[in-house]
Amino acid sequence: MGTARCHGQNVILSEAERWQAYETLTILNHRYDNRISASAGPLAIGQYFANIEKQLKQGETEMEGRGTLSSCGGVFSKMAVLHDGTMVPCNLLPTLTMGVIGSTSLQEAWQHHPSINVIRHRQQIPLNSLTHCSDCNYTGFCTGGCPASVMAKFGKLNRADPKLCYRSYRDQRETQ
Repeated sequence: MGTARCHGQNVILSEAERWQAYETLTILNHRYDNRISASAGPLAIGQYFANIEKQLKQGETEMEGRGTLSSCGGVFSKMAVLHDGTMVPCNLLPTLTMGVIGSTSLQEAWQHHPSINVIRHRQQIPLNSLTHCSDCNYTGFCTGGCPASVMAKFGKLNRADPKLCYRSYRDQRETQ
């Protein structure tokens, strides 16, 4: 995102490096009794995949609140205002404008603007209705990833982020 979108090829992890980071950080966190924390990045994703594996071992086929493009709950409790007063659903989605403070009703933008509602309505899109996910046995555990990441990668919101795909993670591990 941002400048990394144009110049990130030198800092973005390769697929192999990303999988290694998941594994290494998960092992380190276990070694240090879960004292390493993360809400995003390789450790958080590693914990996410470990939680799915735990549920699978218990015979579960889904988790509550999963199975749809539901990863972003931020648009139900907050929005962002950019430096110039432009209202957006999220600071990571600066192109989804909802008006300008002082010119547009904040209440109208919050409750009715299509730019915020399109993200809110993602939660109604089942993952198994998406092309890449339609034949996956793990959609009941997934949430599709950050809408801003998806928008940056694909130019649209109604996709799942392949970097958060448990099936890909599992397939990659099995080929190692």
